[in-house]
Amino acid sequence: MKKKDIKNAPPSMLINEVSKLFNDRMRQKTEAMGMADGWRRVLFHLAHNDQLTQLELARRTHLSTPAVSVTLQKMENEGLVERKPDPGDQRAILVRLTEKGHEADRKVIGAIHQTEEEMLCKITPEEFEQIRPILEKMYHNLAGKEAIK
Repeated sequence: MKKKDIKNAPPSMLINEVSKLFNDRMRQKTEAMGMADGWRRVLFHLAHNDQLTQLELARRTHLSTPAVSVTLQKMENEGLVERKPDPGDQRAILVRLTEKGHEADRKVIGAIHQTEEEMLCKITPEEFEQIRPILEKMYHNLAGKEAIK
């Protein structure tokens, strides 16, 4: 989107463009760290859970099951994750981060904070406190609709 187009853009387009720019910047930073783009979401969910099944990772990351399987294979080859059969369900595979995976997650969190600082650098704390409740309402409006499906 061109800068001159932003002034008259509908809110949904502005939100989408900010999200796209943020994700593009994060992709650049994680690729510079030697990580594929899809790894960031997997790292996030595994860092916040002791272990998850591959199926649960697919659901949480919104990636297809085959995409998660390929991603995990690559991450396992890099020593970031470990996979093992679920003792309670031999059909399921449990995935957890290794120490190297936790270290990678910490680096990604640092990049996220840096990118957030770049995004918010000209926004005062007062301005952010004004927009945050609005963004939260938008989120809940759509999340509530999604839950109805």
